Amino acid sequence: MIRAIPASLTSWCLIIVFSLISPNTRAQSPDNPPRRGHHALVYDEKSQQVIMANGSTPVDGGKSFTIFNDVWSFDGKKWTNIGTAGNERSSVSFAYDSKEKKILSMYGFSRDGKPMSELREFDHNQWITISANPDLKLAEGGFVYDRQHDNFVAFGGSREDRTLNGNTWIWDRKNWKKLSITSPPERQAFAMVYDTGVTEQLFSAAWVPHPTRCMEIHGSSME
Repeated sequence: MIRAIPASLTSWCLIIVFSLISPNTRAQSPDNPPRRGHHALVYDEKSQQVIMANGSTPVDGGKSFTIFNDVWSFDGKKWTNIGTAGNERSSVSFAYDSKEKKILSMYGFSRDGKPMSELREFDHNQWITISANPDLKLAEGGFVYDRQHDNFVAFGGSREDRTLNGNTWIWDRKNWKKLSITSPPERQAFAMVYDTGVTEQLFSAAWVPHPTRCMEIHGSSME
């Protein structure tokens, strides 16, 4: 069953994103993150704060881009700059490991536009590479933690040649496994979230060369 995001949570998230990327916002305070897009946000249960990192913003009229490697936290009232971590990258995806209470990062474009294959863990304010899969050298893919099976699901994303990925992979904390299942059409720049109410992963396309729709994992297939 597809669950809608509560209106209050949706509005709060939109306020955060709009304040970061809207061109019509007032002059920025140095206490706030620089405006950007293609960043990642996740709620950290351990610190009870929203964590944001990475992303990019166009400069010189779009002739080039500033890529970020800063990390920020938001406690509901103010932003705090945690510092910088890892290399600059954009279009990453975050997943929250509710068992180990850690943030994991997957995918992303580097400064030279190359997609990344490292799976990283945020530990003591630094990104630590814990795995890498050459077949997942992608950006703007979906990545989520499956609480019921204690593994991580990766789907979609775009390759260096801008072709799209439609494969589904599982990481069991030790190894990557490609699933032979019926998957949604290949896509990039979409949202994927774990629904604790029905213990399934949900897909919601934001950019896809097909009509927008929601998908659910049902055992060996997505519908």
